[in-house]
Amino acid sequence: MKSEAIFSALDPGGSARRVVRGRAFRCLMAIAIVAGACCLFVTAGADQVTFGIVPSPDNWALGDSLAGVSCVSADMCVAVGTTGDDPYQENASGTLAELWNGSEWSLSPSLNPEFAKGNSFSGVSCPAVDDCVAVGSAEGSPLVETWNGSTWSVSLADENSGGLASVSCPDVNDCVAVGSFLDRSYGAYVSFAEVWNGLQWTQYDFFYPGYQLNSVSCAPASNCLAVGSIVESWNGSFWNQIGTGEFNGVSCVAVNDCDVTGEDAQGADIESWDGSSFTDVPVAEVPGSDLFSVSCVGSLDNCTAAGTSDEGVQTLVETDTGGAWSTVSSANEGTGEAQLQGISCTDAGLCEAVGYYRDEPSGDTQTLAENNLAGPPAETPEVPYAVALPFFGLAAWGVSTTSVRRRKRQPDSR
Repeated sequence: MKSEAIFSALDPGGSARRVVRGRAFRCLMAIAIVAGACCLFVTAGADQVTFGIVPSPDNWALGDSLAGVSCVSADMCVAVGTTGDDPYQENASGTLAELWNGSEWSLSPSLNPEFAKGNSFSGVSCPAVDDCVAVGSAEGSPLVETWNGSTWSVSLADENSGGLASVSCPDVNDCVAVGSFLDRSYGAYVSFAEVWNGLQWTQYDFFYPGYQLNSVSCAPASNCLAVGSIVESWNGSFWNQIGTGEFNGVSCVAVNDCDVTGEDAQGADIESWDGSSFTDVPVAEVPGSDLFSVSCVGSLDNCTAAGTSDEGVQTLVETDTGGAWSTVSSANEGTGEAQLQGISCTDAGLCEAVGYYRDEPSGDTQTLAENNLAGPPAETPEVPYAVALPFFGLAAWGVSTTSVRRRKRQPDSR
């Protein structure tokens, strides 16, 4: 299993070797012959990680994934995703919602429209502890559900085609959601937005065939930035196309003050929006990397982004704590790919990142949750363990560290 932060290693150059001569040598050789093996001893330790894994429940034994998360405080977060099927399949079995109470994640039963056989959540936004809005798709149609602090209810289940990928609610009566639908007249996907005014949802279509919106952020409600393969801005009354790009996530801290994430030819890409133009932000070059989500608190000098590296095999977290982005260590799970799809940070210092990991060769997925307060994994006591080397009279000492175990957005949500 690969791990960006921790590797098992045997360092012959630094090993302590003991040359045994005379009787000691003959004695050792005799023991080796009688035993049929001599052993290589390695001590086990642990490395440090900045983002540690926090156990997250799976609704089904296999096939679960988390796509988005929203935190109101250090002890109240909601994460959403898909349950019961592979997230890359066209029809997942149902929506998945989980709650964070400051110490652990628990399942929060969400609803599935009766007309739909396959449902999924892609994003969530919580303007208050007892008010959250989750968006996604119901068998290829837009789906919106709201949470009142105890139960989920369906707010919008439009039987038109399409799916919502992201939602931002700066206030309980102001939400903007974005997504895309297949326009058969164009034979291509077309982006659209849904705007909530406290009474009803209003749909806006953007007729640019082949372009999709992946994420939206509003600060305040009358000023939103939506990004994807196109970029749109909302002024509370009208949408305006700004340009094109390859963006996955966006976080705005004020009017015309946003960071966006995605990927370019070099890997992970972060850019800042000032209301008139985008500016490239230097990031650490990580091979095969992509950033799916970003969360900024207070200013653009206090942001954290999450995604994947090594072509989807490893989780990736990058942070900006004063004008310079850098990669921080994150834990990995499973034996296949591992991705962090969503992240949300609070002014109390908590950052929760969610996604999924996949085990090979089965290809099964399970939920993955990490935060920056979990701390490093518990150290394995440095007790020697042995690896048998049959019929060789060679003994070498080395040091090994324990491995920490380690999505792009669903195709119908992009």
